[in-house]
Amino acid sequence: AMVAIVVDIGYAKQYRRLSQNTADAAALAAAQDLDGTAAKTVTAAATAKAWAAKNDDEVTVSSWAGCTDPNALPYRPDPNNACISFSANYLTVRVQLPPMTQPVFFGGVVGSKGLQVSASATATKTPGATTTTPAGPCGLCIIAGRTLQIAGSTSISVTGGEIQADR
Repeated sequence: AMVAIVVDIGYAKQYRRLSQNTADAAALAAAQDLDGTAAKTVTAAATAKAWAAKNDDEVTVSSWAGCTDPNALPYRPDPNNACISFSANYLTVRVQLPPMTQPVFFGGVVGSKGLQVSASATATKTPGATTTTPAGPCGLCIIAGRTLQIAGSTSISVTGGEIQADR
């Protein structure tokens, strides 16, 4: 039982980190497509799916079918998928990755059939917010010389400012 806890839960936590990175990338990429109109949400949803597939080969086109999200935003352009949703002003996207069951290596001994893992992320596009550096548009800009602190491999926090990303 102890081996199952250490190995199987450790493996699931590692996949959870990958899932969170995938959800973050999908939401950020989709937000770049938004312009405040419902028409762009279809493109943004396709972008979210494409970026999710690029970052996690477990997420396929069929994974999204019937996907549900209890915290979905009110606008859902894909009628069979509530996991990619948008705010009423069409400037915020929420991406809830379809849940994946991670196999267990030793948990079967104690009756476990697998551990479900998922992640979500939300991104908002601010219309008209662009930043250029002397060399041109930025890929990742820290506005007004703010302090960037990176903790681990999954979080970035900026003290007293903002980050703008341009894919």
